[in-house]
Amino acid sequence: EGIICDVTQDGKPALLLSLEQTENLSLENANEWCKKIGDGWTLPTFEQLYSIIVNQEVINEILKSMNKKEIEGRYWSTTNYPQNSEYIWQWYDIGRLGLEKTEGKTLKAIAVTNPTK
Repeated sequence: EGIICDVTQDGKPALLLSLEQTENLSLENANEWCKKIGDGWTLPTFEQLYSIIVNQEVINEILKSMNKKEIEGRYWSTTNYPQNSEYIWQWYDIGRLGLEKTEGKTLKAIAVTNPTK
């Protein structure tokens, strides 16, 4: 179960965001959590995180109206930093992307899927 958080140029759903999110997990546990949601659910890529950030205000309004947790805090992505694979892109606070060392860190997890699969 999720909400549309990005659309294609012709207005079709391009990305669904899970209605559920976690508290702090390691990157490995965050990936496992996504698999438990169901087939096709994963941590977002850098590009998908960007889509969520661009639409964060509207997404949070929808989540709030459904009595779900709003998007806030630090979240994992699946995109490694090209200059150093020990770091991964993460999203923190409202509209900020940063780098986080994957070893020994815990961040929140959100899951996304492509609704056309």
